[in-house]
Formats: sequence, C-alpha cells, structure tokens
Amino acid sequence: MGTTDSETEANYVKWAQQIRFEYCDLTLPPAEPAKNIAKPNEDGPPHYRHAYNSDIRMLANSDIPKRSLAIAKEVRGY
Repeated sequence: MGTTDSETEANYVKWAQQIRFEYCDLTLPPAEPAKNIAKPNEDGPPHYRHAYNSDIRMLANSDIPKRSLAIAKEVRGY
C-alpha cells in the first residue's frame, strides 16, 4: 500500500487495469426455427444471459429517461 493518497490511487489503478475485462457479450443467438414453421419476428430486442432478461428487453423500447432511471436504481442497489 502506498504511503500517500496519490501512491495508493496509483497502486489501485495499476491493479484494476490488470484484472479488468474489456467487454462481455451477454446476448443469446436467435433460436433456430423449425423447418416447417415460419421464421419468427426478429425485429424485437435480443435476449440476454441475465437474470433480468425480461426487464432489459422491456426497457430496450422505452424512452431514455425511464431507462436511465432504471439503470441509476440498479447502480444504487435497489
């Protein structure tokens, strides 16, 4: 640990850069339609590997202020 606040911050930034990840794609590929069934509508938002998949899909088509509020609540821990 650093002896000053700036040294502590520099050590933290160095550590955080080593363990971070750049991107994690949580989208699921579209399901393969059966051969005798018409192709499903692919105009909707994608599905995600996430516990809140339905909430994410619902918010994808909502207005931006509502979406921003939902994200802010999630970050705060509600």
